[in-house]
Formats: sequence, C-alpha cells, structure tokens
Amino acid sequence: MSEIKVNSIKGVGASAAAVTVHNSDGTCTLASGSKLNNCTTDGTTNLTIADGNLVVGTAGHGIDFSATSDSSGTTSSELLDDYEEGTFTPFLYYVSGTSGVVHATQQGRYTKVGRLVSFQIRLAITNKGSGNNNVRIGALPYVPDSSGLSFDYFFITAIVGCDLGAGRVPFVQMEDYTAGRLTLYSFDYASSSSYAELNSTDITDSFNIGIQGNYVTAS
Repeated sequence: MSEIKVNSIKGVGASAAAVTVHNSDGTCTLASGSKLNNCTTDGTTNLTIADGNLVVGTAGHGIDFSATSDSSGTTSSELLDDYEEGTFTPFLYYVSGTSGVVHATQQGRYTKVGRLVSFQIRLAITNKGSGNNNVRIGALPYVPDSSGLSFDYFFITAIVGCDLGAGRVPFVQMEDYTAGRLTLYSFDYASSSSYAELNSTDITDSFNIGIQGNYVTAS
C-alpha cells in the first residue's frame, strides 16, 4: 500500500500552510482562515460554517457540554443529541367505551430539543359521542418518560363547551405513560379533597380546548 507522508499542506502561491500535520499522533490543524468544505477556522477556538448544515451522522451523538459547570441537582446527561419540530393530530376519546366522537379541529405542533418536548394543541368537536369515565386526549408525538415525576401537569389556554358547576375548574395531567395520554379532571378551589373526573356529562357537542406544555421523553 502506498503512503504519502507530509508535515503540512500549502497551496501554490500561499504564504503559509493551510493544514499542519502533527507527527506525534497524525492529527491535522487548520490554519486561521483556512477553509474545508465551506467551513472556516480561526486557528484557535472557533469553527464557522459559512453555508450549509452541521450534520450528525450517527444517532446518540451531538454537542457535548460536559465542560460547563453543573447545577446543584443530579446531572444525568450533558449531551444535546436531538432537535426536531413538526405537527401531530390529537384526538378526543374516553377511558373506555368511546363511540361517536366527531372532530372539527385537530391541530397539534411540537418542538423537541434533546429529551424535552414542547407542544400546543387545539381540539374541537361537533359531537361528543359517548364513553365512560374521564375525557382523554391522545396522540402526543413522543412517548413520555415516567421517571422522576408521578404526574406531569399541563396548561389549559382556553376551554369552551364545558360546564363543571360553580367553583370547579378543569386541569390536565399525563396518565398512562406507555402511550402518552392526557386526562382531564376538575377540582374545587374551596375544598382540598374535591377532586373529580371530567367526563362526557361535563362537556357539550361544541367542546373546544387549547392545551400547551412540556414533557420529557425517554430518549
């Protein structure tokens, strides 16, 4: 097998080498201002991509922030290994026996940074159908991680077509972490123990809800 051994690479007419090869370990250093496939290095600390993307070719790799100082909590990872944004189609159903639900609007969008998923939902129906126990909303884009918290809670941005009676307010929590289902409940501000399911008798055929929040995935 043929080999080419060099200490540096310099263009014709250049005043200095663009690439220096280190004999001890075979690594290369780009000189300040040198370009490699549209990337520029200042020779010390910075790499600039003038045009194009930085592509991570293998899953599980990304940007490692382990050199930064840590929080006072327990650190599980300092690798930023994923980014994604997109849409999903949420749907309304009941814990059991769901039948006849007709949707008018099913809008969902999300952004995933590392393991953190941020989402927004807008959902409206024209027929609530029938079913047993709590109203649920399914089809979150990623299965949540159940470790660390007993339940995740989310913010209701708007709700129409829901009658819970005086003093009661709705809230949303994550249940069934294996599938990522949002379950609706209600509680009474005047009572520390008045906690009840929000079911088909509490909503109308014009039910409309907006929900947003964040949760963590397993990977």
